[in-house]
Formats: sequence, structure tokens, C-alpha cells
Amino acid sequence: MIDRDRTSRRSKKRSSTLLILLLLAIVAFFILNNVQSTEYVEFSAPVNLNKKFKFDDGTEGTLNDGSSIKTPLNSAILDLIGEAHFLVPENVSIKVKTNKGNIQATAANFNVRAWGDNLYVENYSGSAVVELEDQAIPLKGGQALNVVKGSAREVSAIRGKEPLWLGGIMRFYEVTMKDVCEELERQFDMEVVSTVDDMEFSGTFNHFNLDKALEQICMPMKLSYQRLVGRKIVIDKL
Repeated sequence: MIDRDRTSRRSKKRSSTLLILLLLAIVAFFILNNVQSTEYVEFSAPVNLNKKFKFDDGTEGTLNDGSSIKTPLNSAILDLIGEAHFLVPENVSIKVKTNKGNIQATAANFNVRAWGDNLYVENYSGSAVVELEDQAIPLKGGQALNVVKGSAREVSAIRGKEPLWLGGIMRFYEVTMKDVCEELERQFDMEVVSTVDDMEFSGTFNHFNLDKALEQICMPMKLSYQRLVGRKIVIDKL
């Protein structure tokens, strides 16, 4: 004899399974469709070159070499990797997101550097707020903030209307030599091998002349350098 109840239960179970699979397929379709339909505007600066950018809201600026910036269309949130100078027009607000913190700015002229373990923000004019995990620090025009390994230093005064790197000078505050060597690699398209990665460096170097840059870095710190065949540099203690 046929067990009609058992057959009915199996049929209902198969129907329920098919319904669940169908619902999962529909959900997956809409998720994938939404992800794929998101359009982005992205700018990237190659090694040893800067790149200008401009968005529809009038925000414009320059990416330092090796940096990139990305934003969904019609969004005021910009994802930055590396360093960039921003000019935000009147009545426009943007948020610059980095892996070290965010910067909310309105009608501002400011620079953000987010390489390595540090976040360094210079605000030349307008309103900017540096947002960290546990605090928000406002910057007026002519002020800068250095965040070293997640710890905010005191707000400091600055001069000028644009970052020094636009004029060919890289400036660092309390960064490791590892960060400096990575910047040398980006600026001069060289491989840099260092035995002093953990040493701390504050200073400047010229990014138009490699030998001059190496002298500016190594001499104050009593380090030596060698330029080897194959675009390779070794930095060591004297």
C-alpha cells in the first residue's frame, strides 16, 4: 500500500526547499545587480607623476604619485589611498576617507597624506575636521594635524597656500624610515633596501634629484647609501 501521508510530506518538503532556493536566487540576483550597477569615478597617479582630478561638484585637486581616489557617482564621499591636495568650492562639503581616519571639509583648501602608519592633514583655508575613532579635531585655515600610529599630536600652525610637494619638496613629521623609503620608490621608480626601517625621520627631501634627496635624508641621520646597478639603492648605518 502507498503511504499517502509520507508521500505528501516529501512533496511539501521538496516544495519548501525549492521555494527557499528560489528566494535565495532572487535575493542574490538583486544584490549582484545593485553591485554591478554602481558606477564610480576614479583617478590614479602613476609612479613618479602627479595627476590632476576634478569632480562634478567642482571639487578639484592633485594626486601625488602612486596615489588614487575613488567615489561613487553623485557622492560626496571620496576614498583616498596615498596623498592628495583638494580645492573644495564655496557651498560644497566633502568627506575624504582613508584607512587612518576621515576628513570632513567645506569650502576648503587642504592636503591629506595617508601613507604608512601616519595621517597628516594640512588645512590652508576653509573648514576641515579630522575624524578619528574616538575624537573629531577641527582645523582652521593655517593649521595642521599629525596623527602618528592612531595618536593625534597637537594642532600646529602652517604657512603657505599649498603643500610643498607640488613644488618638488616632500616633508615628513615623525615617520619611519620604511615610509621614507617607500616614498623614494614612488618618486624615483627605484627599489630601496633599508636596514634602518624602524628609525624615525622628520625632515624634507627634493623629489626632482635623487642624489640630493638621498643626501637630505641620510646625512642628518648619519646613514650611508649606495646606488647599485639595476635601479637599486641600499641605505644603511655608517
